[in-house]
Amino acid sequence: MSSGEFLTVPGIHPHPQLVFAGRNDPAAGGIATGAEILFGLLILVGWHTRVAALLSGLLLLTFGVAMTLALGIKAPLNFAVLTGVGGALLLANCEGFPFSVDELLFYRTIKRRTDESSTTSTIQSTESDHK
Repeated sequence: MSSGEFLTVPGIHPHPQLVFAGRNDPAAGGIATGAEILFGLLILVGWHTRVAALLSGLLLLTFGVAMTLALGIKAPLNFAVLTGVGGALLLANCEGFPFSVDELLFYRTIKRRTDESSTTSTIQSTESDHK
């Protein structure tokens, strides 16, 4: 195998580039791969989980549609693309995300607001006592 060649899988066209037909655009592949990695890490860490899951679902849906147009309906079904889309959109629809950075920041914000309101009420009552 020479440099720059990829291992081909039997039954799959080696270059299903329907969108960028006629030109080899590695930037699009790099951007898509970077987005996949970023969304996956955001979901794993739990930071902006709803947005990351929604964008991940849309990206997977785009891949599924491109695969369907380029290779036929069997390709996205074989690679469970639609299952990934469903899972990502289901996660985006969840109410809360326990054990996530989002949840931690939410509770910190509530605690800070509660502390600020109790401090403000204590200051106001102290000022009214002195008058």
